[in-house]
Amino acid sequence: MKKLISLILTLSMVFSICSVAFAEQDECNGDCEYTPIVYVPGFGAGIYLNPESDDRTAVYPPSVSDILKAIPDFFVAIMGIAMGNESLLGKAAVRAANKLLANLACDENGEPVKDTSIKPFEYS
Repeated sequence: MKKLISLILTLSMVFSICSVAFAEQDECNGDCEYTPIVYVPGFGAGIYLNPESDDRTAVYPPSVSDILKAIPDFFVAIMGIAMGNESLLGKAAVRAANKLLANLACDENGEPVKDTSIKPFEYS
């Protein structure tokens, strides 16, 4: 019975995957004026503190100065690896992550603690 179910599932996967190759059709027949583009906001975008105001500042990716502030903790984490001290490694890595990602914190519901978001998209 298990072999029959696995055979049916395998055949359905093979035929569903192959059907994508034949799904393309030329709906416009050359009469389209433009190609539609789907814009996904936030995909690959930076995250800003106070994104709606003129004084927005980027919080992700972290700035060079934020990374430089976390270097001592990274060094301690590397020393923890070298000494085989997992406790030291864990504490230092958490301190470094907290310094780099402090502005990206969320509450228990997944809402940002601070006013952070992506930069609003301006249509032209």
